[in-house]
Amino acid sequence: MSLIRNDHVRALAALGLAALAGLAMARPASSDSPVPAAAWDIALRDARAVDVNQADASELERLPGIGASLAGRIVAERRQRGRFTGPGDLLRVRGIGPATVKRIEMFVSFD
Repeated sequence: MSLIRNDHVRALAALGLAALAGLAMARPASSDSPVPAAAWDIALRDARAVDVNQADASELERLPGIGASLAGRIVAERRQRGRFTGPGDLLRVRGIGPATVKRIEMFVSFD
């Protein structure tokens, strides 16, 4: 029985070390690294950004404060009046005000 526990402990320890190693490699640790931390943060944000002009309702729901009905209104507004060119254009969607735009503007793109 203790052999099984020891094997489990070793396996968990190995997984923990692998996870820590992955975290260490996931983000540049110093300014000597090829990609400065600020550029890394920008690249990560852009990779997660939701393109408001391409996203379907389910993708838009990933945005903070955007539920199913509001996501549906964004899609409907885009179909009726055309592409959004920037965060301010989202104000034309019923239910989106300046506070909502401010909350989501770092998570959206308008390609």
